[in-house]
Amino acid sequence: MQRYDKAWERDGTLLCYLFYDNSRETLDFWLRDLQFVLDTHTDNAPLDVLIVVRFTRVENPQALQQLDQSTRLFRQVAGRTAIVVNTVELAEAVSKVLVNAEPNLRQRQIFAEEAQARAWLLSE
Repeated sequence: MQRYDKAWERDGTLLCYLFYDNSRETLDFWLRDLQFVLDTHTDNAPLDVLIVVRFTRVENPQALQQLDQSTRLFRQVAGRTAIVVNTVELAEAVSKVLVNAEPNLRQRQIFAEEAQARAWLLSE
């Protein structure tokens, strides 16, 4: 069952996800959706991604592995990924994944506020 919202903004150059949980089912569905996005992203234009997390703790033991999978899916797509988390614990967990991720074309950053994340995504 999908427990997130997805929206395209900025004429299809910003992909936004709002997560309500981090269950294995939700993240498996999300990974399939990301793969579809990449399979249909035909041009070489940068693609920015905004991920907003509304849950407060990692309940799925595989969640961080699934996040790591997402970094590997996007490794050849230029752009930025902003992740908005609402607890220090989530920020630390996500940070560990991003620090250990394979080098790729993406810039990634963690934020506490969605407005800050959006401003960063809009900055040059």
